[in-house]
Amino acid sequence: MPTSLLKAMLLSGLVAVASAGYAQGQVPGKVDLEASELASEIIGAPVSDPRGTKIGEVADVSFDEDGQPDRLRVRISALLGFGERTVEVPRGTYMLLRGHAVLELSADDLRALPDVGDEIDEKRAD
Repeated sequence: MPTSLLKAMLLSGLVAVASAGYAQGQVPGKVDLEASELASEIIGAPVSDPRGTKIGEVADVSFDEDGQPDRLRVRISALLGFGERTVEVPRGTYMLLRGHAVLELSADDLRALPDVGDEIDEKRAD
């Protein structure tokens, strides 16, 4: 079989497989790229309460299997302003805007959440 015919058959097979993925709404790597871009944009961003008062900054964000933000980790000052704590805010209690996160929780509500700072440090060490 001539090599040009073999190349043409291989190319048409690859196009058919790629077309099938697009037809089903699957774009390889697209969700990961979008999640990565959102994470790089939002990590380190200011976090405010519903009144617009800054109460912390985004420490980390995790995504579900669909590439949607699932949990937001927020770095806040500890009680009386000594040290820092990192708390995890569940989906539905925040809104991500371009370079900013707005919580539906008050600063007092955030302080009542458990500290997850050690969990983040352990995951980064792995």
